[in-house]
Amino acid sequence: ILVILSVILILSLSIVCLTGCDGETGSNSVNSVNDSDEGTAVKNKGNSVSVNNSEVVAVIDGKEVKREEVGDALLNAEQTVIAEYLMKDVYTDFVGTLKDVVVTDEELNLQLELMKNEYGDMFELVIQSEGYATEEEFKVELKKQMTQSKYIEQKADSIEIPKEEYLKKYNDNKGSYDIVVMDAIFLETEENLSKATELKKSGKSLEDIASALSLEIMPNEHTYYQSSNITWDVDFYNAKIGDLAVTKTGSGNYVIGKIKELNKGIENQKVLDNLLDEMKYEKGYEAVEKEFIEYIKARKVTIFGKEYNLYQEPEQYTTVPME
Repeated sequence: ILVILSVILILSLSIVCLTGCDGETGSNSVNSVNDSDEGTAVKNKGNSVSVNNSEVVAVIDGKEVKREEVGDALLNAEQTVIAEYLMKDVYTDFVGTLKDVVVTDEELNLQLELMKNEYGDMFELVIQSEGYATEEEFKVELKKQMTQSKYIEQKADSIEIPKEEYLKKYNDNKGSYDIVVMDAIFLETEENLSKATELKKSGKSLEDIASALSLEIMPNEHTYYQSSNITWDVDFYNAKIGDLAVTKTGSGNYVIGKIKELNKGIENQKVLDNLLDEMKYEKGYEAVEKEFIEYIKARKVTIFGKEYNLYQEPEQYTTVPME
């Protein structure tokens, strides 16, 4: 697909690393264990958890490695894995609080079909690589993400963007908001791209190129005048309606299209609407993110008897995209 006009910002609020709440600000360490071979207790705020220091945790070329040799590092790693699991539950619970946001079965199944069409025969492998054993399991997570996205849209609908704010954003990067509409052929391969480029140079029409390559013309596709991930052989600011444009070799995109509309300038309604939609969605995202962070902070969590915060400031945690 070319560039989709409305920016979809999936709320990757992150699974976070942990900071121990042992009364010392910023302390990430587990309290030291006693020097006992058979079993020690990690004591935290009156709680304890038994740790068997003599447990063999690895073997290399017949040599055993015991828990006491890796000490706190292993325990911290175990706690992080548990915390990641807990964060998934927290995310599920948070989405469950959004009672007024409804994703219908029809909407869910349509989104699933769009994804299947996009990935084709690779769909099953893709969802399995993301940790979903079955399609039904994936649908459960997809519904959560769609619910979350709808909630962001609800927040966005009530947001007003001041004129000076959207003018500044547009003027700082006009090419990322000026819009080209074209009938396009998705060429699929570098070989087809080379053929289409030569056919264009020889004066062939888009219809001729589609026929020669046995490919379909897709109407009313959208792209931007300038984009970081797609490079065209024409400068759209100097182009005119009816011109052909083809992506450059090596850009990673294989598209040729005939220009139908050139929408530029903040006074253009399509440009303005697209910019405002993006800015509103970003602010809606930020509002929901803050809600989720407060929800995380309110959770009471202990891991191996030690109280933990599941949230830290961004510069202090390592983010893991939420499944």
